[in-house]
Amino acid sequence: MSQKRIYKKLTVDEIVDRLHALNTQLEKELGEQEEAMLQRHKRLSREIDLLGNQINRIIKEGKQ
Repeated sequence: MSQKRIYKKLTVDEIVDRLHALNTQLEKELGEQEEAMLQRHKRLSREIDLLGNQINRIIKEGKQ
């Protein structure tokens, strides 16, 4: 037996309001995820730069 969700009948204005609220929430969540990804990218880039600097220093020391 299939389960069906029964929603109360909504007016067009109520539907528009709910869609607007959902769209606003989605945009906010995507913005937060994008910001978090940018922060991780910056952190990882700094770590890569530091490791590269360490490798370069080791190579220079090995040539001396």
